[in-house]
Formats: sequence, structure tokens, C-alpha cells
Amino acid sequence: MTDSEEHHALTLDPEAISRLLWQFVTTRAPAVVVTPGEGSYQARFTNAGRESVSLELITAPARGALRPATVVSVSFRIDDRSGLFLTTVQRLDLSRPSPQPPLLVLAPPPQVSRGESRRSYRYPVFGDTNVRAKLMADNQTWVPKVLDLSLRGARVEFPLGRDPELEIGSAVTVELWLKNYAVRLAADVRRCDSRIYGLRFTEDLKEGALEDSTMLQTILRAVENRWLEALAQAR
Repeated sequence: MTDSEEHHALTLDPEAISRLLWQFVTTRAPAVVVTPGEGSYQARFTNAGRESVSLELITAPARGALRPATVVSVSFRIDDRSGLFLTTVQRLDLSRPSPQPPLLVLAPPPQVSRGESRRSYRYPVFGDTNVRAKLMADNQTWVPKVLDLSLRGARVEFPLGRDPELEIGSAVTVELWLKNYAVRLAADVRRCDSRIYGLRFTEDLKEGALEDSTMLQTILRAVENRWLEALAQAR
């Protein structure tokens, strides 16, 4: 765990997954569907069963997007219930009569991460994503490797011989940048295992509320896209 000590339960049983998702169907709960590349779609749950999960797309899909077998991540939240799962596209129905929106039919997910949202989900950072970082504390600066990242925190690894030996609870400043996007955040050390540190961002980064949050979301989106592409290539 990198940015939170909260327990995020995994639902693995197919029947339990169907029951969980059906709670969101009955309220037509909103969701966000993300695909490799630049595709992000607002949606609402319309059906969930052991054979498929269906969502109406509020955001019109780009031409050629959401083809069968495309890997997608779906995050959802209503009241205090939230979750995220990975699955693949079965089909996209664009032929529904107006004003009905397109219907996206997904394969049932093998697991659902409950209690997590895209805000807290930790995405692995691949080296070719080119996310860079600096960590500053006590008038010193280090350049760690970013191992994973979320809107709540990060896990970083320091080079051999360059362990800052920070104590749990130490206040630090983290700079992250990717191409022309950069963000500077206050954080504290939550975990330490040899040269690997778990950091929690301590600023109140409400999604879309702060400029820094927007920059961090942009960086995280690139990390998420690369992760989805890797999953798609592995299938």
C-alpha cells in the first residue's frame, strides 16, 4: 500500500459481483469508462449479470473506439459506496433509436475493488511513461524513481546509496512532472521498506478544484493510459 492504510476489499465471487453491481444499476449510478489512449466516457449502469455488464454512454464515443476486446477500467461511486474494475468490451450498440444513448456491453469483471475510486487507485508507473520526481526535505533534494501513483499519494524508490533515511511521518515536498505538466505537493512518509517509501499527499486535492489537482490528474491519466495499454498487449 502506498498512500492509504485503509483496507480496500476485493470481490471475487461472480454472484457477489453481480449483486454488488446491481446495486448501482437500480440507482442508474454514474460511472467513468477509460480506455487505452485518450478515451474517457461518462456513463450510467443499466444492467449487470453473470454474462455481461451494460452501461449507457453519456459521452459519445470516438469513431473506432470501444471495439470488442478493448481493455477498459470502470470506476463508479454513489453515496459512500465506490469501486473500480477492469474488463473488456463485448460490443458497442450505436443503433439504438433516438434519444437513447449508445449502449456499451462489457464482459463481467473477474474482480471488483471496493472502497477504491480512480482518485485512490494506485497505478504502476512504467519507465517509458517518463514521469519524473524530486523529493525535498530538510534543505536536501533527492531524485527517486516513481513506482506507482494515485491522486492521494505515490510509492518511490531511491537509488542505492541515496536513501534519505526519513522517518515515518516526516513532512516532505514532492515535485512531479511529465513533459510540460508539473505539480508541487506537500506530503508525508507513511511507509518505508529499505529504499522504497510510501508517500501520502497531505493537501486537500479535490478533483477539479485546484490547478495542482488538474495537473496531477493529467499526469495520472498518462500513467493510467500506459497501464491499460500494457494490459491490452498482454491479452
